[in-house]
Amino acid sequence: AQLPQATRPAVIAPQGFDTLAFLAAAGPAAEGVRVISRLVPAEQLGGSARSFASAYADLHGEPPPVAAYAADAAQTVLTAAAVAGASRAKMADALVGVPAHDALLGHWAGTLDGGITPRQLAVLATAKNVRQLDHAKSGIMARASKEKANMDAMAKKLNAIELKFTRKVGDQKKLFGSVTSKDVHEQLTAQGYQVERRQIHLPEPLKEIGTHEVEVKLHSEVSAKVKVTIAAEA
Repeated sequence: AQLPQATRPAVIAPQGFDTLAFLAAAGPAAEGVRVISRLVPAEQLGGSARSFASAYADLHGEPPPVAAYAADAAQTVLTAAAVAGASRAKMADALVGVPAHDALLGHWAGTLDGGITPRQLAVLATAKNVRQLDHAKSGIMARASKEKANMDAMAKKLNAIELKFTRKVGDQKKLFGSVTSKDVHEQLTAQGYQVERRQIHLPEPLKEIGTHEVEVKLHSEVSAKVKVTIAAEA
């Protein structure tokens, strides 16, 4: 069943629809259109969303800013799809009918006009709101650019250092023990580098003498290769 024009939700993605150019092109047709685009930076998320971001980072590295939003959206679609089955015609009604529930970003409930309660995550696409959105996006992009530049600078420093370890060695130069991500993290911290252990990607402990490269994932787009040298204990 199709919703009446007056109550039909007009929810759109922000890309290409959150600019003054869209309002100028759409004219009166833009009235009532809702643009969902209020993204809170990942580091400012709380509760379940923060736990999700931490778990995501442990598995895949630093999560993109939209990871928690995408997870909530995907869960909503899956819930609706379970009701609608293979019927596209039933999907719109199923989405609106998804029961209120606690999601990563808080309590969620769909409404007929495309709103989400109780948090205001959707606003009318007026010229004023679009200007505010553009300003907020500019601030987020500026902070993201600064963060990446800082991580690029740290990566250059990490690429230039060498961490040295000694271990007892047996036959065929096999170590008694190993060098783990914990060992690498402790030495980096001792040298003043502020990285978290989960950022050190070392799938298996190092068990042979010699020089190795260990990846440190500083940012979704920035990684460093730290030289780790293991020598036989005298």
